[in-house]
Order: sequence, then C-alpha cells, then structure tokens
Amino acid sequence: MTLRQRLLAQIPDAPENFHPRAILLLSATQVLGNEQAFAAIDHGMKVVVVRGAIQASLFESLLPRDARGWSVLAQEPNPDFAPRGWRWQRALFLTKEEATSRGDRAPGGHELLTEAELRALPTDLREDLSPRFARNQIYVSRENGLPVAFSSVTLRTESFFDVGVDTLEPFRRRGHARHAARLVLAAEPRARRAHWGALESNLASLATAASLGFTTRYSLWAADP
Repeated sequence: MTLRQRLLAQIPDAPENFHPRAILLLSATQVLGNEQAFAAIDHGMKVVVVRGAIQASLFESLLPRDARGWSVLAQEPNPDFAPRGWRWQRALFLTKEEATSRGDRAPGGHELLTEAELRALPTDLREDLSPRFARNQIYVSRENGLPVAFSSVTLRTESFFDVGVDTLEPFRRRGHARHAARLVLAAEPRARRAHWGALESNLASLATAASLGFTTRYSLWAADP
C-alpha cells in the first residue's frame, strides 16, 4: 500500500478529520512523511494539511515562490509547521447535525456562474474560484443581474462536503452569502452532511453558518503569508 492508502485506512471519516481525509482523496495531492507525521499538499486547493511533528522545510520547496492564497492547516500553531513569516490564526469548523435537506428549490441555470462571468471577476477572486469551477458548479446570488456572491463545494469525503462562500466586498451583509450557500445545500445529495470553516475573526461568516443551522465542532490553526 502507498502512504496515501495507509493514511486513508487509518483516518476515520469524521468531522475533525475532514481536511486531511478530503485532501488525501484528491488524486493530485502530494504526501510527505510517514503514518505518524505527514504533510498533504494540494496545488489546486492551495493548501497544506499537517498532522504530527512536520517541519515546513520538508514541503517548502514544493510551494510556489508567490504563495499568496496558500494556507497551512495544523492542530497546533507551531512555527515549524509553516514557512517563515507566515501568520497563524485560529479557525473554527462547523457541521450540520442532520444530512443535507432539499427543502430549498432546486437551483436553476441562472443561479450558476458562467465561464464568461468567471473571466470578468477581479483577479484574486477569479484565481480563487477557478479550481472550484473546474471541479464543481458554482452557485451565485445576483444583484441587478450580476453575480455578487459565490458558493460551491470545495472538498468532499464519503460523508461530508465543505461549503465555500465568497462575496464581493460592496455587497456584503445583504444576505447574498446565505442565499448562495443555501443553493449549494439544496443541490448536494442528502446522504452527505455539510461542513463549514472560517477564521475565528470572521464573525460575518460564522454568523451566516449559524443562521443556516451549523454548529461548532472543532478548531484548527491556519497559517498564511
């Protein structure tokens, strides 16, 4: 068995294991280390998930020189786990106690982001959404016909899926994030439970999650440039 297969065999599909398991399930993920301590790196998601005592020097050379948009997730904010100068912040992760409900109406074509609309977005947001667009549909909330909030499944395991939401700054706090997220929740199979993550400082995202029925389950530490 490969290291990836051995890790998947020993990591249960539970909320607190969502990120290592979801990243390991991606075919392009690079895995370094051993069964006691490893780093899983996915260039599409721009994330490194660390378990155990792994030093950043093990995987730093695999990161692009311009690492904007990348993050490291770890159970403790150890400076050895992130490239030099990266800042640690606490992140909270929430789940819905019940499996996905299809109580909302099924999304229609006008609620999906088109390729032309993706190309017209600001550069940073376009680069963030492009890997998701390649793998999943992105649902949008619109204002005056234009997409202003964007939600999609970012990662999946056998039992869970993660909901990612981005809103253009001038249109925040108008209910757009909640509307876009509800479209994703309505579209996913009932057998999977929804998962949501946000920095502890992102009170707006946490409030949106709470309004949708998510409750806090666990926390990790996130480091970024």
